[in-house]
Amino acid sequence: GVDALHVYRVLFGYLYGHILTELQEVVERPEETDDVLRLGLHRLTITEFPNVRALASALGSYDGAAELDRGLDLLLIGLGATLPAPTPAL
Repeated sequence: GVDALHVYRVLFGYLYGHILTELQEVVERPEETDDVLRLGLHRLTITEFPNVRALASALGSYDGAAELDRGLDLLLIGLGATLPAPTPAL
């Protein structure tokens, strides 16, 4: 019904967004060992983007497959919590 369509759209949107992110992920200087330089974050001023710059090591150790699995788990748990309980068949 309508709930199944909603779940389909949410999952499709999540997966589509994840795929686009994976395809657009850019490592500017793969030879660099410093994540700020390797990911091109040095172009972001520390005063304007302190939080993004502080996430350099987390961004540098990104594991797309693990992020997809974790995100799907969270999404499915959240969707399951919002759907009404199934009615027993007679």
